[in-house]
Amino acid sequence: MNAPQAFESFMLFPGEEKISYTRDTKVPNSINFTIMKEDHTLGNMIKYQLLKNKDVLFAGYRVPHPLEHRVDIRVQTTPRTTPIKAFLQALRELQEEVTSLHAQFVKEAEWIGRYDGEYDSDDEPAKTEKTDYGAKEEQGEYKIKQETQYL
Repeated sequence: MNAPQAFESFMLFPGEEKISYTRDTKVPNSINFTIMKEDHTLGNMIKYQLLKNKDVLFAGYRVPHPLEHRVDIRVQTTPRTTPIKAFLQALRELQEEVTSLHAQFVKEAEWIGRYDGEYDSDDEPAKTEKTDYGAKEEQGEYKIKQETQYL
């Protein structure tokens, strides 16, 4: 079979850089970024974040081939900023959004009592009380049992 090895989709080879860029000589204020070992997920997120910037005139991405794990992103900006600054700003904003999303997810998961995350060595596991509303019938009366769970 001609398929590449699975590890080639996420591991950088020695001397291979994660992100590189080349200036586009035909279009002013335009740079082509190449991100190795990534796919449509990251390419689309970065493109969308770049397009939120009013100084970005064009942002697009492509994955050259399904067996080639890289994303090419093209950015063109107004003269007020550079494509590199716009790209770095988009990455910072994406990092903030993903961090916020992660915090919201952990908060909700802990609230429903199903999060079994990793804690730092200094952290104590959170003690939460969870009520099990599965009522039990005992001599004609319903009783609610309380459970204390340590997450």
